[in-house]
Amino acid sequence: MSEMTAAEKHNNTRAYLTLHQGRERFGTLQIILYDDVVPKTCTNFTELLQSKYKGTIFHRVISGFMAQGGDYENGDGTGGKSIYGNKFNDENFHKKHIGRGILSMANAGRNTNGSQFFICFRAVPHLDGKHVVFGTVDMKDVESCRVLHALENCRTSKRDDSPLVDITVCECGVMSEGETEQRSAKIKSSSVTDKVVGDVDEIDLDDDEKDEEDENITSQVQPDLEPKDDAAPDEEIKMPEKMTPLQQRLFKLRLKMNQSLRMNRAEVMAEGARLGSEEGKAAEKKRLKDLDRKARKSEWREMNEKSGSDKNGGSHLFETSSLSQAKAMRKQDRAEMNRFEANDYYNPEGQHRNYSRNIKSLQKMNTAKSTDTYDPLSNNNLDAQATNSEGARRLANELQLRGERTERKKREKSEIEGDEVSYINKRNKMFNKKIDRNYGKYTAEIKQNLERGTAL
Repeated sequence: MSEMTAAEKHNNTRAYLTLHQGRERFGTLQIILYDDVVPKTCTNFTELLQSKYKGTIFHRVISGFMAQGGDYENGDGTGGKSIYGNKFNDENFHKKHIGRGILSMANAGRNTNGSQFFICFRAVPHLDGKHVVFGTVDMKDVESCRVLHALENCRTSKRDDSPLVDITVCECGVMSEGETEQRSAKIKSSSVTDKVVGDVDEIDLDDDEKDEEDENITSQVQPDLEPKDDAAPDEEIKMPEKMTPLQQRLFKLRLKMNQSLRMNRAEVMAEGARLGSEEGKAAEKKRLKDLDRKARKSEWREMNEKSGSDKNGGSHLFETSSLSQAKAMRKQDRAEMNRFEANDYYNPEGQHRNYSRNIKSLQKMNTAKSTDTYDPLSNNNLDAQATNSEGARRLANELQLRGERTERKKREKSEIEGDEVSYINKRNKMFNKKIDRNYGKYTAEIKQNLERGTAL
């Protein structure tokens, strides 16, 4: 027996979330709560439905994983308290994250449940024993399936997975017994095709019209009309048993038509979301700029092929003098910097960086010079002595810090057992390293011949 069937058998509480994205209404998600298994967690959810969740957003949506919401304080996943206080403990982990539509509590570790929750888009067994499952979306409800699909496929930011256009809970609450009975009656009275396809815009092919189109559909249906693997709503659709070959073809054709409608609707929504936000406009501007750049490169390549230039595109022939000079200077700077290593004592670039770092570490002092003459009886001499004492203290601290850095570098450069010893002291070791760095590539072959005994 499935999870939803078991829930219906125990007359579990039902709730609903009506979602909007911008001015567009997604629809209503019907939710079945496992209040017979986790009553405390379900009570927290139902109380927040009636007091806090209205007007909140789904702040994080990851396609193929989950959608998270319920942060009524900050709306970004950093807030949200439970009805029992700030946080409450995990009730139990009897229910598992077994499939699409599972409703679970978000947390920041064990026993940190608040108001945030998430809805799974697939089975996530790695979350079992870590998050408390307390409900599921009614996957028998056509509208709930459609809303869940739209929620999963909304456009999101690449930075933090937040929807580009806010998805808001405009209405929410607990369904009464009368509403629950009406919903159950509606599900039972729906046709088999309506249950399987799960799209309100599907095309109804009457049984009377099937016989008239037998020959046409049989000749027109091709093997490539199978539902694609990347169509999320069609992944769980199973073909009803006891269907004739003609009914199977009609079923596949209907799936294909509904899939096209969903994809078209998703693209329209994506276009509106992309052009309706600042981030979307910036992304569109970048996309157009990249297309323009690729078009120019393609034009240059065609011109060079016609004129017999090099096969690499010959873009340097169309560069301005200032751009060519800038590239040459950057190349020269890189070559100059590569002459030395970071820890080379004679690296002028490294010496300058060390000098700049030491200057920044010093405190700024008032260097204004006084024109007054020295007066032994003046109290200003005491200020001068205090200033000298402060300067001596800073100097001592700086020397101590440099000593600590030196010791730390020594520890980092500690010798590894088994290394070849080719020096008599530390100074000779550093000298040998510099020699090897500058001339090692020229003497490598001589060393190999000496080791093999084949040297001349």
